[in-house]
Amino acid sequence: MPARTRSSYYVIMVADIEGFGRRPDPLQYWLRERMYGIADAAMAASGIDFSGSPTPTDRGDGAFWLFPGTVPKVELTANFMRCLRAELRAYKQVSSADAELRLRIALHSGEVARDRQSWVGTDLNTACRLVDIAPLKSCLQQCRPAADLVLAVSQAWHSSVLRHNHPDISDDFLQVPFTAKEVRQNAWITVPGHPLPPGTVAGAPDTAPSPDADGGTEPDENSGEGGDESWPDLPQANTGRFAGARISAERVYGGDHNEGTGGRASR
Repeated sequence: MPARTRSSYYVIMVADIEGFGRRPDPLQYWLRERMYGIADAAMAASGIDFSGSPTPTDRGDGAFWLFPGTVPKVELTANFMRCLRAELRAYKQVSSADAELRLRIALHSGEVARDRQSWVGTDLNTACRLVDIAPLKSCLQQCRPAADLVLAVSQAWHSSVLRHNHPDISDDFLQVPFTAKEVRQNAWITVPGHPLPPGTVAGAPDTAPSPDADGGTEPDENSGEGGDESWPDLPQANTGRFAGARISAERVYGGDHNEGTGGRASR
């Protein structure tokens, strides 16, 4: 009989260091320490009350943080990311090219339980898979050297935060498919403080039915997950910052993407 665990609602943040496995061991130790230090400094600078948060949990080339449900998601998406970007920029000014620190961040929320060894829960699995999606990795590679931080948020996060068009969140978000094992939904990615790189691609097309905001749906057994699915016609951005860029995703959120037309894209 499975052991009984009691879950609690947490705001989940996952970080992953780009190119971690290519570094020699001493540099890996250094980068991990810097990642934790930079995250702590950004939390302190953000003014958000993170008290009551468990100690962050190691993931080898990254870590995850569980914050109480009282931590405001809008502030985490906006102010904390600005502070994290500033801390990474300050580190870059005094570090060598070999010791560069570039991060992918994922934000999600949900039920997580503690067992005798560590933390467990479907929502935690989703967050850890979200930080590794191909569009997010590609976005970080394409925005070099201007930016060292990219962010992905889950479909649930979009439903509770992004779609409400909060004025504090000024970054552009690109909707991309998020398909990983049992997860089949959408995600939204951004480069905090920067426009998305022109031609940012969304990865494999998502042909799954739209799940609810709290999680994914099981793949259709006849869909051939990972099979030969053709790209849909890609929308062409022809105004503003995205002029001429081919964006392989359904929507772009945030920013003024209709400059000169009198319109504004909606979240």
